[in-house]
Amino acid sequence: MAFPTYSEIVEATLVAIESLGGVASNYDIDDHIAVYLGLNEADLAWRDPGYGTVFAHRTRAARTLLKAQRLLDNPCRSTWALRRSLQHKG
Repeated sequence: MAFPTYSEIVEATLVAIESLGGVASNYDIDDHIAVYLGLNEADLAWRDPGYGTVFAHRTRAARTLLKAQRLLDNPCRSTWALRRSLQHKG
């Protein structure tokens, strides 16, 4: 399997936060994304010089993009929330 694209990670980020109740920490989001995309330890450890791991860099970029697109809020450090308009009413 090829490493997930940015688009796949962006989609998985939204799925993760929704699955985690609409608000989640970086750690919980990343953990959910890794499972959702079926990444193994080698995938998670793949290094990108200057950025740490490729996985960490891309998940950070995905959250930043979603915030810029006004799909996520960042209510406090390391915590992300779906904008209220995106949350499903149950």
